[in-house]
Amino acid sequence: MIINRSFSSSLSNKERFGSLKSLVLLVVIAILATSNTYAQASFETIDGLRYLIDSDAKTATLTANVGEKYSGDIVVPEKVKASDGVEYPVTAFGDNAFKECGGLKSVTIPSSVTSLGESCFRGCSGLTSITIPSSVTSLGDNCFCCCIKFKSVEVPSSVLSMGSGCFENCKNLVSAKIEAQIGRLNMTFADCYKLEKIELPQTITSLDNGCFNRCYGLTSFIVPNTVESLGSSVFAACTNLSYIEIPNSVKRIGMTCFGECKSLTSITLPLYLEDLSYYCFTQCENLKEVKCLAMVPPTGSQLSLPTGCKIYVPKSVLDSYKTSSTWQDFPIFALDNSGTGVAQCEIPTINYDNGTIKVFSATPNSVCHYSISCDDVTTNNITYDGNIYLSAAYNISAYATADGYEPSDNATATLYWVEANLQNTTTNINQTATRGIIVTSNDGIVTLSGLNNDETVRFYTVDGKQLGAAKAVNGTASQAVSESVVIAKMGNQTIKIVVK
Repeated sequence: MIINRSFSSSLSNKERFGSLKSLVLLVVIAILATSNTYAQASFETIDGLRYLIDSDAKTATLTANVGEKYSGDIVVPEKVKASDGVEYPVTAFGDNAFKECGGLKSVTIPSSVTSLGESCFRGCSGLTSITIPSSVTSLGDNCFCCCIKFKSVEVPSSVLSMGSGCFENCKNLVSAKIEAQIGRLNMTFADCYKLEKIELPQTITSLDNGCFNRCYGLTSFIVPNTVESLGSSVFAACTNLSYIEIPNSVKRIGMTCFGECKSLTSITLPLYLEDLSYYCFTQCENLKEVKCLAMVPPTGSQLSLPTGCKIYVPKSVLDSYKTSSTWQDFPIFALDNSGTGVAQCEIPTINYDNGTIKVFSATPNSVCHYSISCDDVTTNNITYDGNIYLSAAYNISAYATADGYEPSDNATATLYWVEANLQNTTTNINQTATRGIIVTSNDGIVTLSGLNNDETVRFYTVDGKQLGAAKAVNGTASQAVSESVVIAKMGNQTIKIVVK
């Protein structure tokens, strides 16, 4: 205040008078500008409908009827003649234009209209349907919210913007076809209890918060392959949703996204999923399995999976999931190559090397279970000719188990004891001994192990026709055969083999 007084006192009377004239002039200009603005936009009621006439923009906007709600069947014209005698095109329905007009039965929207404002038809409980012309490019927030008699809706491809909750609480809406060229939906169909069928455009990249919350009529849903994120509570309380298909484009799934989906028993999470938010599956009490195809375990916490729910992941990254803080507390299993079931452990191989029978499965951290039987084992048997006959063979079977895998199928092999002619290098005298040869057959491939390196094995039919020969590498030789029984010959020793 002191500064202002000092400044004022320093002015001459002429200067003060000049400043005062300038101030008055500014006030007059402001008043004239304001008056001009109101002159350019005024409300008029024409044929029972109230419009905001913008004489500068040369447009008319349909607005709410002051003091009385619209009712009956209304046909909005493309143009209206204002009190100035000029015709103005009706280009918009303003915010709240028909809000809570319960007596409204139908509205014809002219092709001149390009936008429907916020809550434009909200609570029009008597309105059974609406046709949105292809001239419309935007729908405001809650535009058709609580239009409880709607059974189907179509949004044309001309629409480039849809506000939040556009069809929220349309309790009897059964089907919706959205061709709008939009990128996201937010609360759009929340509380549409009877919604069964929904068609979405290929421009959608995000289904946002509560988009289909409490849509009890939804039993299945295929997320468009353009969608990258599912927001919070998108499918929450969709209690009859039993099938959902999530494309690999989805990277994020929001909090309580599937909360209370009580009919959901199985769900497959996509390949490029990165993040799962809190309580993603809360109260999904019948969820039995979650298949996660992501090669890197998605991050998240407090997923709220029900007790006993099993996690299935690609077998090559099983250990990564088991050590992930997000997943390690759940029972985790490896998916098979088809991605539809639990992977089995690799079938063990059985071979004989340097006097040792070796059993091995390629599945990480697996253990092998084996059984050995021999036809020579007998107790209190009888011989009538005084001779005891030995088969000199052991039957071996083995299977593998590992945490997160189904047990493998059985591998079978036979260990034969055959003569081995060994030459004593000191006396140069041949000595007779025995050696073990293990024989396995699978899918028409006969394999012998326990051989000497470079030893040749010849294979014959039972009637003596040679089928082929194989030279042992690292003590093993194999031959593909089509016969059910073959003879393998190593030097003077022969083994009869039943091919499996």
